[in-house]
Amino acid sequence: MWNTMANEVQSGRRARTPLLAQGPRVPLRGQEVPKVGGFSVGDRVFHQKFGYGRVRAVEDNKLAVDFEHAGDKKVMDAFVEKT
Repeated sequence: MWNTMANEVQSGRRARTPLLAQGPRVPLRGQEVPKVGGFSVGDRVFHQKFGYGRVRAVEDNKLAVDFEHAGDKKVMDAFVEKT
């Protein structure tokens, strides 16, 4: 093996091992699925303009929130904070 590697290095090329993409593991049955962006349905949130509300749906970084005084709104998660 060392002989082969030495020959490859001397010839100016080196054998490359294939790179494998390793993503997050699929959760096992019964394990909790991580929340996207840290928000999940039912979380209480606060928005600077709309006030307090509850998350109704989560899609990537977009939240559908039922605000107490402003009604149903769709907002990006960066504009609300958990309370």
